[in-house]
Amino acid sequence: GDNDGYNDCNYVLKNDDFSDGTFRIQKSGRYCLGEDISFNPRPGSADRPNDYGAWWPVNEKLYPGSVKHDNGGWALGFFAALSIETSHVELDLMGYEISMAKEFYLQQRFCNLIEVQNAPFNFGQGPANFGQSVQRIKNVHIKNGRLGRSSHNGIHGFDVDNVCVSNLKIYNFEVAGLQFNGFNDVDIRNVDIGPSATDVPFWGYYSHGRFSLSGFDLIDKLEKKYVRFQGDRELSLQQIRDNLRDCLDIAYRFEMGKNTDYDDTKHPLYHICVEMFRNPFRLPDGSALYGMIFNSFGLAVQGFGDSENEDKSDGSKLYLENINIKGLYLNVNEIPTLYFDRCEGYYFNEDGTPSITPVLGRFGDTFDCRRAMKYEDWTRLDRGFGDRNSGYSLGDVKYHGNPLADAQVALGIFSAPFFSNWGLRADADNTRGKETFYRWATDYGSKHDSLPSCARFACNTDAMFHLNKGIIGIRLDGIENAVLNNVNIKNLHNESPLGSYACGAYDGPFDGGQPSGLLREGYMGTDIRGISIINGGTTEVYGSCVIDGCVSSYGDVIGIHLMDDAQVYLDNGGRDMSVANLECGGSVSSTLYDRLMNDAWSPYPNNFYECNIKAERLDDRRFDAFPYDNGGRGGQGYFDSDLVGYVYPKRAVQAECRELFFDRNGERRRRLVEA
Repeated sequence: GDNDGYNDCNYVLKNDDFSDGTFRIQKSGRYCLGEDISFNPRPGSADRPNDYGAWWPVNEKLYPGSVKHDNGGWALGFFAALSIETSHVELDLMGYEISMAKEFYLQQRFCNLIEVQNAPFNFGQGPANFGQSVQRIKNVHIKNGRLGRSSHNGIHGFDVDNVCVSNLKIYNFEVAGLQFNGFNDVDIRNVDIGPSATDVPFWGYYSHGRFSLSGFDLIDKLEKKYVRFQGDRELSLQQIRDNLRDCLDIAYRFEMGKNTDYDDTKHPLYHICVEMFRNPFRLPDGSALYGMIFNSFGLAVQGFGDSENEDKSDGSKLYLENINIKGLYLNVNEIPTLYFDRCEGYYFNEDGTPSITPVLGRFGDTFDCRRAMKYEDWTRLDRGFGDRNSGYSLGDVKYHGNPLADAQVALGIFSAPFFSNWGLRADADNTRGKETFYRWATDYGSKHDSLPSCARFACNTDAMFHLNKGIIGIRLDGIENAVLNNVNIKNLHNESPLGSYACGAYDGPFDGGQPSGLLREGYMGTDIRGISIINGGTTEVYGSCVIDGCVSSYGDVIGIHLMDDAQVYLDNGGRDMSVANLECGGSVSSTLYDRLMNDAWSPYPNNFYECNIKAERLDDRRFDAFPYDNGGRGGQGYFDSDLVGYVYPKRAVQAECRELFFDRNGERRRRLVEA
């Protein structure tokens, strides 16, 4: 059998092979694990965990991009424990496990255990320039073992052909068990996924801080360059960098419970650093959490169906068999994101959509205006503006600063233009609205002491301005020729709080939501979808298909969501499919419900409905009257319970959507949405 010995292994991998960083497979062959791998490359010390080179590659030849943070896969550190960079590779875990050591897990918030490529993203995508030399990789088999703690995915791959994954348990991840983008022929069998991570140490801000710290490495004469922030607070770039490093060090030591040479509690930044970075909920805080995700091409961080499937290499021929996804837990940190386009005369894009240029840092990191205010005001903005929040207005929002916000401002002002395609901007940072932002944050020239009336916020977004989508068991975006055989998805729990009111009662992407959000959906970070499918034609489902035990504390739950050109064929007339125990708004009390209704904060941005199956054309949402309606072209809005044109054979499944309400006695009820 496969595990009888190592006689046919070309290479046997042990921890020593990973001590300098990512183990890069660049020769074809059969690779086997010889022991459990605890990935902890180039470890630093608890006394100085954020010194140069601590848990970070510093060899441009071995790890391209690592020194200049540009033009290579390692531009933002060790993005994988093991990378498969060539074709014809078999990786046999031999029953062993790969996981991130806790020390490294804290420091590298962006790492896949196994990457099937030589970079984390396609050229021109992601928050850095990860290089151009990506070749399609073919004939890879990963099997027989466990993939444990990771700050991103268990397995991630893109631009691949003929990949097989079998006999694995993948758990303790923060984004997805596995993800493939831009593939032809992926076969996944006998894989158990979950539970996801339930001891997540930091918010996404910590990752922002780590990357921002490296940004200062590219600026000279830090001690001779200054920023005068609002309130006549002047700091050199060296001081800004040191404050950020001290803050990160304090948070790291706090999380590790380390006694060091430093008495951190006496540091003037101690309280703000711990509060800024520590994740009190211990669950992933990003825009979405998946069991598995398959995307036609490139990133899947924005809206459903954003990536076009233009040829067979863009997501074709997917086979899933004996898949168990169990125990996904999420608590999204929604970040209302500032933009100042209107302040500089930009109201609309050429296509007529609103001009929204978010204020982002050097590495695509969202600037969180809330945390840049005084600590006692951190929660004020989420309660909205006007009479519903004691007359709170934009004029009350003043820049106070913190070590991360100060660094984001300083890097924006002093970083050199990015001559290569660096994520979200390729030129000097003169994007729409940025000049107004600097006038608000700093004390120079014709300044803004508080936010000008032309400032706006975009909601339904996370720490990287990704669209919040909640929990999805299996997501198929533009995947052709997909077959699911015996798939069980159970116990999905979205504990994310209600959406922020900083953007008002928005219903979609054009009136306060993130630009790639769904119309008439409001806030989406609280949602759950057992399976979501958009485009790609017909997905065939055989054997048992069970979706059970999906609970959203403050949002919606959909068992199976079919969008646009997506059809499902159910074998055995749908008799082997079960969608049960869905609960929307599980933590919504009658008192909260009444308050939301009275203050007009529901149905938008917060709504509460559950559907066993929902099928729709997204364009028809503009005709709908409410989120669970389905394409009433006359402005009537209706719900198509027969799923005609979406589910075959006809009437194999009867669709039902129900909304949450409370009766006169304050009892929780569900109201069927009629066809």
